[in-house]
Amino acid sequence: MSSLCRWLLLQAFVSSAATAHALPVIATPVVDEAAVLGPADEETIAAALVAMRAKTGVQMAVLTVTTLGGEPIEDYAQAVFDAWGGGSKTRNDGVLFVLAINDRQSRLELGYGIEPLITDARAVEMLDRLRPALRAGAYGEAGLEIVTAVAEATDHLTPESTIDAPSRPL
Repeated sequence: MSSLCRWLLLQAFVSSAATAHALPVIATPVVDEAAVLGPADEETIAAALVAMRAKTGVQMAVLTVTTLGGEPIEDYAQAVFDAWGGGSKTRNDGVLFVLAINDRQSRLELGYGIEPLITDARAVEMLDRLRPALRAGAYGEAGLEIVTAVAEATDHLTPESTIDAPSRPL
């Protein structure tokens, strides 16, 4: 078999494996596919997300899933984020929090426009602060905590403002 044929077969396999399970649709601020949030938690988190968007223009969603099915959380979160298309197209300021319960993994996926405000290091710190709540099974508390952290990092924005990279000390 030629190397071109092997490559084409591999691409077909990778493509079919990537679509083996449907990605969740983010149609509301909170999508609790893992069913770990009570109605009051879901309502509180959704209200905080709606308030943040009204104040800052930043659109964030919270997604819980039972498992990633062996897929790396980085790839899964990016695929869901791309399919969702949240945030302003001009500011590219969407934020997605993914929590995979059985895999004990979480990810904060950020639009490029928001990265000057929430660096990779800051995102890791935000996620690390969730550990006590997650270990206790307090998923609603963890969800609200991450929304609050993102809201604090973006609270100086308005829906009309541009997002500038922070100035660096010389």
